[in-house]
Amino acid sequence: MGVRLVAHCDVYMLDSLVVAVNDACQGELLDELRHHPLIPLLKQRIASLDGLVLPHADLAIFEHYLGAIS
Repeated sequence: MGVRLVAHCDVYMLDSLVVAVNDACQGELLDELRHHPLIPLLKQRIASLDGLVLPHADLAIFEHYLGAIS
């Protein structure tokens, strides 16, 4: 279900997912997130936006904790 959500959600949901991941990176879940199978899919989906801005997600935080998007 998570794979389908990441692959097909709209930009606003994608934005919310990145915000939630960024929040989780600040706590005890960082190691689990680094190895979670949805993170590479999330990176691919963000890269596919071709410069479209996620209004609330700080991609610099995402990349700092989870590696480059592209």
